[in-house]
Amino acid sequence: MPSVRGANEPATPEAAEYLKANGVRLFPYQACNAGGIVVTSLEWSQDSMHLHWSEKEVERQLRHHMHEIFRLLEDTVRECGLKNDYIAGADIAAFRRVYDAMRAQGIV
Repeated sequence: MPSVRGANEPATPEAAEYLKANGVRLFPYQACNAGGIVVTSLEWSQDSMHLHWSEKEVERQLRHHMHEIFRLLEDTVRECGLKNDYIAGADIAAFRRVYDAMRAQGIV
């Protein structure tokens, strides 16, 4: 199945629907842009712990985090019967995480 990344929302809603209807997996921009955020957090971790990781180690950790994001999306899409709607899957997964955090703090 073909896949495209949807970084910074490059398609109109109509185009996104067309792609999904024709079997193209369109990944949400939040997930696509997560790589930069992951690398930034790895840099902060190195700085705060006075460590130096090799480029290979940073790449390994980045791949791990991106794989976990993809797995979360895949699981959510499958569980909710979303038929490859990874954008909706990302929204649902994000909502669940916020809800779980609020519940853990006794807010809801």
